[in-house]
Amino acid sequence: MKKRFLLIVCLVLVTGLSGYGFEKGTKSVGGTISFNGYKGYDDAETRYTLSIAPLCNYFVFDNFSIDAQVLLGTSWGGYTPTATDLGFGLGGRYFFKQFYVGLFFNYFTSRRMITSYVDDVLVFEGLNWRTRKELTFRAGRLFGIAKNIYLDLGVYYNMGIGKVTNSAEVWESYDNERSEFGTLAGIAIFF
Repeated sequence: MKKRFLLIVCLVLVTGLSGYGFEKGTKSVGGTISFNGYKGYDDAETRYTLSIAPLCNYFVFDNFSIDAQVLLGTSWGGYTPTATDLGFGLGGRYFFKQFYVGLFFNYFTSRRMITSYVDDVLVFEGLNWRTRKELTFRAGRLFGIAKNIYLDLGVYYNMGIGKVTNSAEVWESYDNERSEFGTLAGIAIFF
């Protein structure tokens, strides 16, 4: 009896998983907008970021896509100047029905105008280019709007990895302790 029950449960799961989601070869374009707050390290003041991320993906297996995205954003607040960010991300997502979970590797570079003073004497003034790497865990749900067009709502968590490097001579590289939690909303078009 146990073997039959387990066999029936396995068949239902396999049939249910294969009957939903997206088929191999499906493509998608879209993008998201996100707003969040983060701390660069434990004792830092909160900074805020507004980002736009165009995204395209290709389903290499049923319900599993490889994704590529460009990340454009601006951040402000805390004690550092406003920054403009440009990033690139590669990752994958697994879909179950209209739900998904995914993991991305992101590489960012940001530009900010900085001025540094020591005892009221200008030590450095100019553009600072900063680079960093992050892992992003993402989960969300697609809501059908029209045929093959979906509203994409989700949450994500970014975790800094490696070192943050700066072009300004007065700063040194340091461990990337950045963590970030945020929400996102966007549109996805499948074909």
